Amino acid sequence: MGTSARLIWKAGLLGALLTAAANFAIYEAGRLSGVRFGLHPDGFAAEVGAAQVITTSLVTFALGTALAVLVGRRGIWQLRALQALGVAAAVVTAGAPLSMAEGSASKLLLLLMHLVAGMAYVAVLEIVNRSGSKVDQPERLLEGSTS
Repeated sequence: MGTSARLIWKAGLLGALLTAAANFAIYEAGRLSGVRFGLHPDGFAAEVGAAQVITTSLVTFALGTALAVLVGRRGIWQLRALQALGVAAAVVTAGAPLSMAEGSASKLLLLLMHLVAGMAYVAVLEIVNRSGSKVDQPERLLEGSTS
């Protein structure tokens, strides 16, 4: 039996907001500590700002959630595959800040933001997987019950 699209969207929205908040907190902690989030792709200098951190967190999570809605209709194993894909995407995309960011602290914090997003995506899909038997009761989403 497939998983409710409504359940996935609710979990995805919550995950997106929490991910954006966590990544913003990481960004602000770095900025307040004097970290400059400068990137230098192909000789072009750019600065990562708070709006970019929040927007990127929300948009990428929304795309992942939309993908989960599409495959969630087929059942839990497809969502499990998406969990693996989420981890892989977080790790692969983390290569960009490692290759373009200036300074070790900036690289570390940008890498951490990517990993936070990947872990949050896995956690959200796990909540959905564990709530899958309750597709007729989406309000049970946050209870974490598996029966």
